Amino acid sequence: MIQDEAVRVRQGANATTPPDVLLALATDPSVTVRASVAMNPALPARAAEILSADTDVRVRALMRRPPPRSSPISTRQAAVASLTAIIAEAGLRIRAHIAQTVQDMPDGPREIVLRLAHDPASVVCGPVIRLSPLLTQQDLLDLVESDPPPFTFLAVASRPGINEAISDAIVGSAGPEAVTALLANRTARIKPATLEMLTVRAEEQPAWQAALIDRPRLPDRARKLLEEITGSVRREMTASGLPAAARARPQARTWTPRRL
Repeated sequence: MIQDEAVRVRQGANATTPPDVLLALATDPSVTVRASVAMNPALPARAAEILSADTDVRVRALMRRPPPRSSPISTRQAAVASLTAIIAEAGLRIRAHIAQTVQDMPDGPREIVLRLAHDPASVVCGPVIRLSPLLTQQDLLDLVESDPPPFTFLAVASRPGINEAISDAIVGSAGPEAVTALLANRTARIKPATLEMLTVRAEEQPAWQAALIDRPRLPDRARKLLEEITGSVRREMTASGLPAAARARPQARTWTPRRL
């Protein structure tokens, strides 16, 4: 048996997993693995029989068939509800493994992804926030506006393609580290006025200076401000002979104008 539970969870949820492997996973000691097998649309009949008699009520709930005249949607809702219950009661390790399973699924259960994105543990919510295609821009904005812990800000700031509203929310509420990640995220859309404001504040944030220099399509006004700041810092260090405090502070890279 594969030792890594997260790998077994992925195998159990994958419709291309061979039937004999699914049959073996149907008796896995991990309830999370068995639950993932129960949700597999390619579940073999023998494995279905085993899971229908599972010792865990939540796994048995996943195997229930809808009564006559019930729609397929009710089956999915029951499955999602059962897996949600498992997540709510699961320890950190199990929640992290479930997050690894669904983090990049384009057609996974959105309700589960949203719950994991709001998880209080960074190892659970981080990968889902950064990678899940099921999270919308509004979902991400709601996350940022929910007064989350610093690691949530950092995960959202690092996600590709976030819009201007999310960027403004990060700038308005997050700490310097998340703002640095936002500026380093070359796919993040940031308003020109916001970039200019951050450039002014970058005099006390050398990491911002370096990230701003590397940003594509930096507005002309922000470029000029940044050039003045970096030039002033270099002149100050030269004139002071690089005292110990200045040597300890990270230096921004030399400004090189670039064409837009």
